[in-house]
Amino acid sequence: MTIRMGKILMLFSISFFFFMVILNNVLDYENDFAYVQHILSMDTTQKSPYLMHRSIQSPIIHHITYGCIIGWQIIVATLCFVGALKLVKHKSSPSIIFNNAKGTGVIGLTCGFLLYSFAFVTIGGELFVMWQSEIWNVLRSSHMFMSMIGIVLIFLAVKDE
Repeated sequence: MTIRMGKILMLFSISFFFFMVILNNVLDYENDFAYVQHILSMDTTQKSPYLMHRSIQSPIIHHITYGCIIGWQIIVATLCFVGALKLVKHKSSPSIIFNNAKGTGVIGLTCGFLLYSFAFVTIGGELFVMWQSEIWNVLRSSHMFMSMIGIVLIFLAVKDE
């Protein structure tokens, strides 16, 4: 029962983390939006002539991208929250039922991991060479979030007996 409660609490904590990120992104829209704007514009990179053709200068695309990020975060937070509630419902159930109830949480955590690994590290970090920016660079925090989510995903995925 202790291991199951650990999995439930960790899944709730990831959900709460994403709800806080959403809240910050919405309440402090302009400040957080600036990251997306500068990353896509590539205006604080080394401006290599071989890479600058990738930059996106359109404010509309910047806002759409930021809206998609927030939308994805809402999906992750919701899936993790619903997944945790399913686990609470089955915390005293036989192992096979508890293990089968993990699906929503696993999907939520996977989506969260993909947000940071694909959208931020791969697209932002490599396609838009965010790693070159000393100011508008979220790679360190993205790696931290990937680690946090990945650890919970691995722990949750371990079958209960």
